[in-house]
Amino acid sequence: MIRAPAVNFSRPLVTLKKPIKHVFVIVLESIRADAVKSTFASDAIAAKVTPLLNSLWKNSVHTVASGTSSYTLKSIVSIFCGIYPLNVNFLKEANSENFLDEKCLPELLRETFRTKNNQSAFRSAFFTAARDDFDHQKDLFNKLKFDTTINGFDIYEEVGYVPDLGMFGPADSYILPLMWKWIDNNLAEKQTKHLMMSLLVTGTHEPFPIPTDSPMDEYSFYIDDSP
Repeated sequence: MIRAPAVNFSRPLVTLKKPIKHVFVIVLESIRADAVKSTFASDAIAAKVTPLLNSLWKNSVHTVASGTSSYTLKSIVSIFCGIYPLNVNFLKEANSENFLDEKCLPELLRETFRTKNNQSAFRSAFFTAARDDFDHQKDLFNKLKFDTTINGFDIYEEVGYVPDLGMFGPADSYILPLMWKWIDNNLAEKQTKHLMMSLLVTGTHEPFPIPTDSPMDEYSFYIDDSP
């Protein structure tokens, strides 16, 4: 696997005016770059297409990056581990015979930033409404070494069975209460200093389903492919 340049986390290249206390990485399935707030020129209005992400833009760390794969789970390997995915079909990176040579972001944060009592200053978690039984997804996230991984099966345990919305599991909105609960529980603990979390949104994947309680007219312009 091809590695990204080495970086010493404890000695950053730049110093921010306000040090980052928490890290939140949002991954959108199959989203077009020009549909979110970015440096790309676009006919789409980000405030209408992705209003929440647009509202977070001003206080976020900005970068321009391109995907390393047309397959989301492979791109996640690059996002969190700084390595290119294998140039083969499907998620071979998750197989037991293939090792991730680099430590991934959750483990790096956990080992690099320590408290005075030599405890990790970071707690990490990955959230998605998608079930983790698609193409070794569960095995991959075990390799990424998040402290906690919560997915569609955890939604069933929390609220009972809910119908799928799209290809991968329940609607994204069902994962949010579990995410807020994790945040509240960790921030309530005195020893927790920082949170590192990620949310994988799958509702943006084809066939672009709209929840029944959402106004269809508001989004039909962006998802209707009829002439």
